[in-house]
Amino acid sequence: MKDDFSPKDGGDDFIIGNGFQISDNEPEKPGRSSVGRHSAPLPQKRRKKKKKRSMLSTIIWTLCIAAVSIGLAAGICLGMADIIGIGKKDSETKIELEIKPGDNIPGRLKEEGIINYPFLFRLFVKLKKVDGSSFQTGIYWIKKSAGYSGIIDILKTEGARADTVDVRIPEAASMPTIKKLLVEANVCTEDEFNEAIKSKTTYDNIPFTADIPVEIVNYRFEGYFYPDTYSFFTRETPNAAVLAVEKMLKQTQYYLSAEILEAAAVRGFNNAHEILTMASIIEAECNGYPEEMPNVSMVFQNRLNHWEGEQKLLGSTPTTNYLKGTSANDKYNTDKRPGLPVGPICTVTKEAIRAVAFPNEIYEVKKGAAGNETTTREYTDAFGKSVGEMALKDAMYFFVTDKNFKFYYNKDVAGHDATIKRLKTDKLWA
Repeated sequence: MKDDFSPKDGGDDFIIGNGFQISDNEPEKPGRSSVGRHSAPLPQKRRKKKKKRSMLSTIIWTLCIAAVSIGLAAGICLGMADIIGIGKKDSETKIELEIKPGDNIPGRLKEEGIINYPFLFRLFVKLKKVDGSSFQTGIYWIKKSAGYSGIIDILKTEGARADTVDVRIPEAASMPTIKKLLVEANVCTEDEFNEAIKSKTTYDNIPFTADIPVEIVNYRFEGYFYPDTYSFFTRETPNAAVLAVEKMLKQTQYYLSAEILEAAAVRGFNNAHEILTMASIIEAECNGYPEEMPNVSMVFQNRLNHWEGEQKLLGSTPTTNYLKGTSANDKYNTDKRPGLPVGPICTVTKEAIRAVAFPNEIYEVKKGAAGNETTTREYTDAFGKSVGEMALKDAMYFFVTDKNFKFYYNKDVAGHDATIKRLKTDKLWA
C-alpha cells in the first residue's frame, strides 16, 4: 500500500522549514524554477521579535503560576495552623464563650478570637461527621490552642448551664452604685465583686486596662464600665462577678477605637485612662445632654491648653463632690488640683468619649445679650474649626446651665458672672 505521506506525494510539505533557506547570508530573492515558486523566507528581525514575545509570555505565565502556588501554600499553612491551634497570640489564655440558643457557633468562635476561619470549622465538623445539635448552650472556657478537635469536644461535653439576669448600668454611675446593682440582681456578693476588681491577671486580654495607675486611683475600674443593659449570669455560675466585669470592660474597649485614640493623642491625651478621665467629667457635667458634650469638652480643653496666667484648673463641680469629705477627694478635686484628676469619676457614654477626641472649637463669638455670652444655637455655624484657625482670645473658658439645663458659654469671668446674675434675675438660676 502506498504511504499517503511519502516524499513522492508531497509529504515533505509537513516538514518544518521545508523550502526555506536558513543562513547568515542575505537571503536570495525568490524566482521561478522547474520545481515551482517558493515562499519568501521570514525576515530575521521578525523572528527575533516573535521569540522575545514568546519568552515574555512564558515568564508571565510562570510568575502567575508561582504566585498562585505560593498563595495556595500560604492558605493551606494558615488553615492547618487554625485547625491545629498553633501560632496564635495569647494561645494559653482561657476565653469565656457564651453560647445561646440560635447562635451561629462558628461566628461566635471567630468573634472571640478562638478561631480565624468559620467556614473551615464548618467543613471540619462535617468531615468529622459531628452532629451540630450535640453542641450545648451555656458558658465555655476555651484556649486558642485547643484546635478544632478540642473545641468540638469542649462544646459537646463542657457546656455550663446558668440563669441570667438583665441589669441596667446607668450613665454617670459610680463604682459603689454599680456594685449595689450587681449585688441586688444576685450577680455576686460584695466580697465577690471586690475580689473580681482586684484580680491582677484576669483581664490581661483587655489591653486598655494596663493604663490604670492602680496605686493612686480610688477604685481600679472606676469609669471603665460602659453604661448599658447587660445580660449577666447569676452568682450560681462559677466566676459570675469576673464575667460581669469582663463584659463591661470589653464594651468600653469597643468604643475606644483607633480613630478615637489617634485624635485624642493629637489633643494631648496620652492613653485610654486620660481619655476616660476627661470623658467622665464631661459626662457628669452634661447630665444626660449629649449634644452639649463637644461644647463642654471644648471649654475644659481650652482651660488645659490655652488658659494663660491660670493654673490650668478645670474647676468642675462634680470632681469637687466626688469622695467629698474624704482625704481621697484632693486627688480628684479640680478646684484645687491643676490638670486632670488622677482618674475617672463615673461611667461614660460613647458620646462623652468622642467629645474628648473631637470637641467643638469656636473661632468667632457672636455677641449675645450679655455682651460676650453665647449659646449653642448662636454659634452652631462656627463649629468644626481646627486649633490652628482658632482665635484663642475669643475661646470659651466658662459655662453655666440654668434650671432648665440650657447651657451658656463665656470667654471670661466677667461675662460668666453677668450670665449668672441675669439668670438669677429671670428666676432661671438652679
